Amino acid sequence: DSIFLVFASNDLNSITSGFGHTFLRLHNKDSIRKNNLLDYGVNYAANTGADSGAMLALKGLFGHYPGVFSMLPFHQKMIEYTNLEGRDLWEYQLKLSPEQIDLILNHLLEIDGIKSPYYFISENIVYIISKRPIIPKFFDA
Repeated sequence: DSIFLVFASNDLNSITSGFGHTFLRLHNKDSIRKNNLLDYGVNYAANTGADSGAMLALKGLFGHYPGVFSMLPFHQKMIEYTNLEGRDLWEYQLKLSPEQIDLILNHLLEIDGIKSPYYFISENIVYIISKRPIIPKFFDA
């Protein structure tokens, strides 16, 4: 019924989250007990495997990791960011018509399983959300 842009504040102790992270929360007003934790979070992130340290930074800067979309229950995303990483979550509801929401949801279904080069600084989740044809004209929020 509505879509929220969620920003997980940055964590300077982790190179992969030094700039924060952004994902979408898909809200269904008819969910059981009307609980936002039962919504779904749509995430686009680099699949870095077990890499860490300097190798992680170098590969991430030069697009050597595949970027993949995933959809998880929102409560799992909250646990990941707030409990495990100690980050704050900031939500912004997007002003979208029902037709625009359907377009976004259908597009997310189309791109399920697609991989693309993920660049930590340039072609990351913010680039995907704002520059590609998934949502750009809907950012009047």
